[in-house]
Amino acid sequence: DLSNRAIANQLNVSPDYVGQVFAKAVGIPLQTNVSSKRMMKAIELLTQNKRVGEVAQNVGYRDLAYFCRKFKTTFGASAKQVQKRLVNDHYNPATLLNRL
Repeated sequence: DLSNRAIANQLNVSPDYVGQVFAKAVGIPLQTNVSSKRMMKAIELLTQNKRVGEVAQNVGYRDLAYFCRKFKTTFGASAKQVQKRLVNDHYNPATLLNRL
């Protein structure tokens, strides 16, 4: 769990404080950064021809439907469609990662 609340609990500070400090230090909100890293890892796993459900779990999404919605919003296509392009059509993953 990489929520602001879980991180704050580990540090004994408030979730708002965690978010503010991270955003000030890095320049983007913590959850935007976490989501971006998860999607980068998802692309990597999809190129290895892993099942979409397995990819979702491996990148920290408990809910497959939520992962699929988030993925499609981020990349404009479903994880399965992107995987087909990556594996069968030798699509360059770097073009997808530029969207993050």
